[in-house]
Amino acid sequence: MANTLNEGRSGVEITAMDSDYDFGDNVSLQAIKFYPGNVAGGEIVVFDIDATNIEICRLNTEDEEPRIEYFHGNTYRPYIDYEACTLNAGHKIVILSDRTYF
Repeated sequence: MANTLNEGRSGVEITAMDSDYDFGDNVSLQAIKFYPGNVAGGEIVVFDIDATNIEICRLNTEDEEPRIEYFHGNTYRPYIDYEACTLNAGHKIVILSDRTYF
């Protein structure tokens, strides 16, 4: 299987993640949102370029509430290491690089 992507004008929504995700380009990053799914708990780890570079954010939750990290236009190439994440059914990750409608 592969990650399920919904690419918008200025962002991407990832659901059913089952492998690493590489945004592919440097981007003026606005925010990363993590919706943990229908079970309490979950965590995503996002790096710059690949898993050997700096960790740009770690979003975790002990409840079913979404988490968000703002970047205010800093330039990164988001990379999510699947093995470093704890994901539940129904999770969603949204990477916003500009205004988008997710």
